[in-house]
Amino acid sequence: MGLRETINKSKPAAIAVTSALVVAAVGLTVWSNRKPERLTSAFFTTDNGATYFADDINKAAPFDHDGKQAVRAYVYSIDNKPTVAYMERYTAEARPAAEAILQKQDGSIQAQAELTNFLQKGNPLEVKRPSDAKWVSGNSKEAAQIRSSAGGGAPAVYP
Repeated sequence: MGLRETINKSKPAAIAVTSALVVAAVGLTVWSNRKPERLTSAFFTTDNGATYFADDINKAAPFDHDGKQAVRAYVYSIDNKPTVAYMERYTAEARPAAEAILQKQDGSIQAQAELTNFLQKGNPLEVKRPSDAKWVSGNSKEAAQIRSSAGGGAPAVYP
């Protein structure tokens, strides 16, 4: 017996199956178009990545935390163990402007655009791995290598 004959013999079942498929399609569309959650916290470290803590994502690192300088820590799950892969901070010259821009972050497109424009101008960031002795310019080839190899393909960990 073909599909058409089955549908003709059992119209209520065919209507129920079709309705369920439509509801599933609408549900999938709504779910896939939902607004992503905005991160409100990030990891920071005061001891070169040995430990880390969560704090407000809009803090301009470095900042004082319990008498020590805290910098942004990017954490990855390496061998199922959360590990700081690299750290990031604003340069001393860029930090005041970064702090002013970050305090205005409210998730709006305008605020995000202002932050993006700031990050693309000049060289406001420095990065380093916990094993590195010195910080490197955030837009250097070395920084790109540090960021691109972070975690070695392991998933990022978020607070």
